[in-house]
Amino acid sequence: MVKDQDTMWKNLQANLDLENIDMKNSFNGKLEPRPTGCSLAKMCSTVEFPALDWELNQAGQVHGGILCTMFDISAGSLAKTLNEVKFNPTISIDVKFLRPAMHGDTVIINTKVNANGRTLAHMYAEASSKETGKILATAVAVFMNKDTRRTEGENK
Repeated sequence: MVKDQDTMWKNLQANLDLENIDMKNSFNGKLEPRPTGCSLAKMCSTVEFPALDWELNQAGQVHGGILCTMFDISAGSLAKTLNEVKFNPTISIDVKFLRPAMHGDTVIINTKVNANGRTLAHMYAEASSKETGKILATAVAVFMNKDTRRTEGENK
């Protein structure tokens, strides 16, 4: 588990830089996540995402699947940061949509840890509009607290 606030902030930034820089041409990287705050004492973080043209559905709103990925990146990055792992698979994510995210807005994802054990991290997150302050959606997610990637040569 991360030991202090400064390390938490640096690690959260590094984990999201992985998305923005190392994976910039991937689906996750194109979402442009930006960390804006975190608290080790409260076990929470805040990440912002701009609502971009390519994310819109036919109604001109951010596609629900994009919002799910924003939750996944935000909550997963917090779990990864707190538990100091390089990769933590999503076990489950359940999203409830309340209202649409609109083009040109910024989606703010506030995530907190409900429980953080040896094996699993249970998270709760809310997405809100930076423009209106209204809650757009909520999510609960569970992440594995260890890197489960296989090394080359391991049995599949």
